[in-house]
Amino acid sequence: MIAFFRKLFGKGDAPVVTTKRTAPAGECDLPAFVHFVAGNLVETQKQVKVTSERDDLGLLIHVDCVEGQAGRVIGRRGRTITAIQGLVRAANAGKRQKTKVIVNG
Repeated sequence: MIAFFRKLFGKGDAPVVTTKRTAPAGECDLPAFVHFVAGNLVETQKQVKVTSERDDLGLLIHVDCVEGQAGRVIGRRGRTITAIQGLVRAANAGKRQKTKVIVNG
């Protein structure tokens, strides 16, 4: 079926591209993910610093922004940070570990 779509859209002779996973299956780097998302919300990614700490309750991810940029990560009425927290929980779903994202700035 995929070959049909490749012929249909003119990619019949195109090689199949596969990507390598950097983390083993089932694992992900949540602080790097949060840095990627938050970094794309502010003016430059250098304005965001993400640190994480693990304790008995779970994983706590701190997002430190340059002054005036925290509002972009938080969003109106906290909708953006709520969405980021939801994405982090979904990425960490099978581990039975609580995660929390806190924005400082």
